[in-house]
Amino acid sequence: MPISNQLRYDLNQIVGEAGMLPDDQLDRYCIDGVVPKAVLFPSTTAEIQGVLIYAADRVLSVIPAGNGTKLGFGNPPEKVDLVLSMARL
Repeated sequence: MPISNQLRYDLNQIVGEAGMLPDDQLDRYCIDGVVPKAVLFPSTTAEIQGVLIYAADRVLSVIPAGNGTKLGFGNPPEKVDLVLSMARL
């Protein structure tokens, strides 16, 4: 599901283009059949903080991820807005 231009712009301001997975690859981070709106790869703790503040202000769900494996383990999430990968840290 491609994200809105405003959401993409806002997230790009936080993590930069290198910190965002392209829309055509989002299905790699599908969780129990739900494709996230965005997958982010912050490279600093300040970027993580920025993403979490942004998500909280807009009531967006955030799913933490390591390298993107085992995302389907555990209870299925009610919604998946943002996947926050720690792969660049």
